Amino acid sequence: MSADTEKMTQKLMAELGIANPEPALVERLEGQFSSVILEVLLRRVPEEKLSELQEKFDADDPGLEEFVAEIAAGVPGLAQEIEAAVAREYEMLRSFMKKTD
Repeated sequence: MSADTEKMTQKLMAELGIANPEPALVERLEGQFSSVILEVLLRRVPEEKLSELQEKFDADDPGLEEFVAEIAAGVPGLAQEIEAAVAREYEMLRSFMKKTD
């Protein structure tokens, strides 16, 4: 999940014209995007995959992204639901951060 959350955070920072964001801000935004992805996954992942997902997530397993992609491929509409949830979060954060400039 980290690559996607990093890309979304970088895109948001660039769109808002923030060239050198504070590391704490970057970490918080990446965490927010990860939380959105995890929330959708937990609602839609088959029960038999939950413990493995939890283990990989807790261990910050480098194979987590690949595992999530495999799950998404096997659950109809999951990838689209994740994309939509992340896009909504992105727009909400963008709107909020523009207002606080």
